[in-house]
Amino acid sequence: MESLDVVDTQWSDLDGCIEVHGGTASVALVLNRTVVIGRGQALDPGSTFVSERHAEIRLTDQGCQVRDLGSTNGTRVAGRRLQPDQWVKLSLGAGFSVANVTLRLRVLESAPREPAIQPRITLDVLGLVEAAFTRMIQVPSSVSDLPWWRALDHPDAPGLLDADLPELDAWLNGYGPIQALMDDPSITEIMVLGTQPIWVERAGCLEQTLHVFPSVELLQRVIDRMLAPLGRRADRSSPLADGRLADGSRVNVVLPPVALSGPALTIRRFQRQVNELSEWIAADSIPGDVAQALAQGVEQGRDILIVGGTGAGKTTLLNALAGFIPEQARVISIEDAAELDIKHRHWARLETRSGGLDGRQGLAARDLLINALRMRPDRLLLGEVRGAEALELIQALNTGHRGCMSTLHANSATACARRLEVLLLSAGIDWPLVAVREQIAQALDLVVAIEKAPSGQRRVVEVAELVGFDGDDYQWMHHYRAGHDV
Repeated sequence: MESLDVVDTQWSDLDGCIEVHGGTASVALVLNRTVVIGRGQALDPGSTFVSERHAEIRLTDQGCQVRDLGSTNGTRVAGRRLQPDQWVKLSLGAGFSVANVTLRLRVLESAPREPAIQPRITLDVLGLVEAAFTRMIQVPSSVSDLPWWRALDHPDAPGLLDADLPELDAWLNGYGPIQALMDDPSITEIMVLGTQPIWVERAGCLEQTLHVFPSVELLQRVIDRMLAPLGRRADRSSPLADGRLADGSRVNVVLPPVALSGPALTIRRFQRQVNELSEWIAADSIPGDVAQALAQGVEQGRDILIVGGTGAGKTTLLNALAGFIPEQARVISIEDAAELDIKHRHWARLETRSGGLDGRQGLAARDLLINALRMRPDRLLLGEVRGAEALELIQALNTGHRGCMSTLHANSATACARRLEVLLLSAGIDWPLVAVREQIAQALDLVVAIEKAPSGQRRVVEVAELVGFDGDDYQWMHHYRAGHDV
């Protein structure tokens, strides 16, 4: 943590005395001269995620200013992405990010002594946090204001400022170095692997950050803090855990000895923005006529499976399509971690539950689906078909319960049918394969396949209707294939 107090100093007095550092080279700012930030430029952050001409920074008599040049991965100040060609003022000691690299302003040793510029010594944050934990054990307290921190038994404690509290509280009561990432609305996924640099997904693309856990012990402490309110635990005897945080984000934990590179923590952020089918059309993720046909299918109560790989946007599209369910229909949803957020006045939400530490019974998707069929559903929304619940679903669809929508991990309509076969046979039924295929053909109407491009764009690539089974194979009618005339 670094801050600078400037007393009666004019920005023009700091000509050549302010340095931008954090990249592969540091550059001193000269008054009224613009420095380009980018790959191969005078200030090269040294990251492949940085554009060739990413941003510019300058020193004027009004202060230090930075602007983005329309870069691919953006420039951020205080966690907010800048609009292209918009100059934004920076304060001394402040940091700003170009793509996944953080740069900072600092005053060189040759800076004028009159007026005085006095940098603070970097705080021993981890030492202060350990002292805080010790005090909380000795004298439990729910208060951790500035006087409380200044009273700690640590040499840096008396000099603490109000500006230091957010980072200290993040370590004491929050999620440490990932707290700032959790507070960034542009981040959709956070990936932690031991003490390696933390990675995030932003706009569909992966970025390496400068955030890191300094020790496995501190990472384990944050993991415990996340899982405890959920009634979950992860340790060497039970190294796997997952759950849903209070903000709706999904968390998954894998510990050694299963995780060979150190504790792995993955958080999929809950996105609170409006999600409508019109946004998919505007983003060129689905043609307008195809979207209209799918919306009509939902209104008519057709059974729809959305398939694709991890992170392709299956649940997001499911959520958008669910908005076309008629208002008079009773909707029941079943999810492992509640992510759906539909605007419907008659919606009952069910969520699976793992067995608790106190010996409480776990409830799988299959259990909840069997119960949901007794709740007079007009429409069923199953977050994902991945296990034995496939049998109950297919049987329900073939006995009058129509209008179901769900997601499945598969790459195409054909692969979707084959995967359903595997799930049904794995559920313990003793049916011949031809009977399994007949049941699937009678139950399923439409399959929508999604993929995520290397650029991060998610798009619908196939819409196929299962029209029957001829005793040998499935009969498909393709309504849409990306790049093909259908």
